[in-house]
Amino acid sequence: MGDLMQAATTHLDPGETVLASVQGRWLTGPRRAPALLIATDRRVVIYGSKMIGEMVASVPYSQVAAIAVSRSVLGSVVAINNAGSTIIKIERVKDPNLPEFQRIVRERSGSET
Repeated sequence: MGDLMQAATTHLDPGETVLASVQGRWLTGPRRAPALLIATDRRVVIYGSKMIGEMVASVPYSQVAAIAVSRSVLGSVVAINNAGSTIIKIERVKDPNLPEFQRIVRERSGSET
């Protein structure tokens, strides 16, 4: 996770603090790119690296209605939702930090799920 986190932090705002992160796979067309979901003191950021380039998206906590975690044989699926739609989703999460990440997103967004 070190190289991925180092690359992802270049997309954070000055003074923005990482509170927790989990690693998984972001579905990008026909393949699943390595990705990080990062909970900062301001927002949730998803960062993924591809063969050529990188992908970054974020959502402020005020737009997060829920965080949903489902489990499968290949690992957990984490989805960040707003009013009825999925904003951010990664799969194959086998990160021991998932409960802490989930707690932080719930607390910061005020969501119960």
